[in-house]
Amino acid sequence: AVEARGPGSQHLQQPVAPRRGAEQADVADVRAIGQHAEVGSIRREMMEEVGYRADKLILVANGYVSPGSSSERIFLYYAPDDDPALNARKCDLVAQVGANCAAHGLHFLMEPLVYDRALPPGSPDFARAKPALVRRAVEVFADPRFQVGTLKIEVPVDLAHVAGFGAPLMPREAALQAFRDVVAPARGLPVVFLSAGVPFDWFEASLSMAVESGAGFAGFMCGRSIWSDAVGVFGAGGEGSMRDWLADTGLARLQRLIAAVA
Repeated sequence: AVEARGPGSQHLQQPVAPRRGAEQADVADVRAIGQHAEVGSIRREMMEEVGYRADKLILVANGYVSPGSSSERIFLYYAPDDDPALNARKCDLVAQVGANCAAHGLHFLMEPLVYDRALPPGSPDFARAKPALVRRAVEVFADPRFQVGTLKIEVPVDLAHVAGFGAPLMPREAALQAFRDVVAPARGLPVVFLSAGVPFDWFEASLSMAVESGAGFAGFMCGRSIWSDAVGVFGAGGEGSMRDWLADTGLARLQRLIAAVA
């Protein structure tokens, strides 16, 4: 665990583009964190999860996992229309992970994250294509070859382009059908929806739509949509304020999501 500090606020800067060569910067920080620490990995994870760049990393705690494990999760960026040779390599990798999980008695949680090189995420064109992209990914990785135990997939619609939420690019009934279409090819595998860090209210609404659609999904896995606002609370008020927020608002959000799929 590290605490990130930078100019411009008590603990964190506003999100900015990653700096070229950041992985090689701040050698002293690496030594402060530990001989085997990967400061580049820490920076990339921060950018991905919360959109912040750390100018300095300070060791605040060490954590150790418990011996043994019961499951393995991988996520894989996958474009159904990408180069076939590249997709074949990706599929071979997933098949190997599945075989390893089966050999060691581990549950395999597979998370395909879809993209299309020609369509910018968040654009109307990507919103139109996303249901089919998610469905095709499910079709691929539900194949018994991969020995997947649970599929963790993206919500197939972008509420910013669904009637009643944002621009009415997609009618509500089409959005409901999209949920049914992405779960149907799972061949009986449990399917859970991930939040992808969208605003909490939108993820809650997405789960409610999934239930309304009758898609027959197994549940949800959610992180940032619940806790990402705690980053700003920490920056403004410190650890105590963050803990209070998580115990109150964070827990209430989790309970609301559980109620949405009940």
